[in-house]
Amino acid sequence: MPVRRLLFDVKTIHGGTAHYASVLARTEHGGAVRHRAAAVAHDYVSHARALDTRFYPSTPAPGPITSRLQSFTQVRGLVFGHYGEASVDVHALIALAATKLAAVRWQLAGARSATEMRAFLVSRSRRRIGLAAVQAMARHRLARVPYVGVPRAVVQARLQRGPRTRGEPEPYAPTPSHADFYAFQSWGPALAVGA
Repeated sequence: MPVRRLLFDVKTIHGGTAHYASVLARTEHGGAVRHRAAAVAHDYVSHARALDTRFYPSTPAPGPITSRLQSFTQVRGLVFGHYGEASVDVHALIALAATKLAAVRWQLAGARSATEMRAFLVSRSRRRIGLAAVQAMARHRLARVPYVGVPRAVVQARLQRGPRTRGEPEPYAPTPSHADFYAFQSWGPALAVGA
């Protein structure tokens, strides 16, 4: 079988979004992540077309960016939900990795068969990945607690100022400045924006 390069995009969805209100979410377990995963490929194609229109307006469709995207298989969404659920592609990727690893290591691990080793690997991977997804979602929510009750304009003004100290830029998900939250709560927007 020839080797193919597959494209994946990891997505998360939060509770209370349209994905959890979709028909799929109301009718099946894990429907919200399935709803989001179904939109990933379309989102990529739409974005590629928009880039072609912007940067290659005189080139007939499909443009070079869309053509390059279409040279791969369809982009798959690895989606993790607010409640720890995962999309079908996450489970398929776990199963594929477990099958390949079990075929090589089942005897070395002391399993009775490759099937037994595969079952163990799938179970362990689902637990670990599921726990990591739930922990990341919890960390994200906790990092946003200081912004509860603070108007969006104040938060955006703080983000425009950038890091408070010189040197290293803030990490991807920086710990928010609790001082901004307390300043706004105590003194209102005048102090929080000017701080």
